Formats: sequence, C-alpha cells, structure tokens
Amino acid sequence: MQKLPLLLLASIFLFLLTGCTDQLTDIKKAVSEIDSSASKAANAISKDAHTIRAIEIEYNNEVFSINDLFESILRDIQWEYENFDELQKLKVKGTWKEGLFESYHFSEAQKSKLITNGKVTVEFEIVDQQISSDSAVVKLILEKELLVDEKGIKALELLYDSYLSK
Repeated sequence: MQKLPLLLLASIFLFLLTGCTDQLTDIKKAVSEIDSSASKAANAISKDAHTIRAIEIEYNNEVFSINDLFESILRDIQWEYENFDELQKLKVKGTWKEGLFESYHFSEAQKSKLITNGKVTVEFEIVDQQISSDSAVVKLILEKELLVDEKGIKALELLYDSYLSK
C-alpha cells in the first residue's frame, strides 16, 4: 500500500516526460542550428575571409574592393565564408538599399517595402584571387516573392553598376 503513491508519482512523471520528447528533439535541433550559425560567423571573420573581402575588382576603369562594394550597396550585411580545399565561397546577405537594381524600375510602393523587407543574397566563388563570374548568383526577395534572380556576369554587373552610380 505504501508503494502505491510512489508508483502513481512515477507514472505521472513518466507520462510528463513522454510528452516532452518532441520538445527535446526541437531543442536539440535548435542548438545544432545555433552551433552551425556560430561556425559560419566565425569563418566570416577569419583571416582568410578578410583577405577575400579585400580582393580588388576592376570595372569600367574603376578599382574597388569586395568589401567596399557590399558595404556601399547593401544594409545589415552578413558575411558567410567557406573554404573547401582550393575552392573558396563567399555568401553575402543584406537588406536592399536605395539605388540597387535600378534597371528593374521598382514602383514607389515596392521601394518602400524593399527598404525594410527586401532581402538580397549574393553568392560567388573565388578562383585565383578573383571572383568567378560563372559562379555568381544574385537574388532579391520581397515577402517570399523573387524579384531579381540573376546569374553570371550580368549578376555581377548589376552590383558593380550600382556601386559606381553612388
């Protein structure tokens, strides 16, 4: 009879823990994603990443660095750098800034939304201390709508032209 309250308490505790397994799985997944993001952030500020950001671009008789380019044309910049043996990848995320992608002729209503919600992602590879134009991908997303999706040299020229027009 004395074991009945103990058995009842153990059953309740077991029942509560069973309901928490999904939440524990979610917590483990969240911690894993935080760790992954922290690793990417650490790589983005590494010496190699700063070397990549200092690479100079020559376009239309102007010379500017990768860092200068993105600091000028985007807001709220996040850098992600990955190095796989000989392959170096740079991913730049930021918020749209007035003047970027002028050739797309956004309406005033779109521009006002883009200022707060326009997310720009630029990805490219570095080969021999130069941006590989073949690998360049530029995207602008506004509220889950893809407004700009350019690849290759045209994608880079959009960015370069925006930089030079400032």
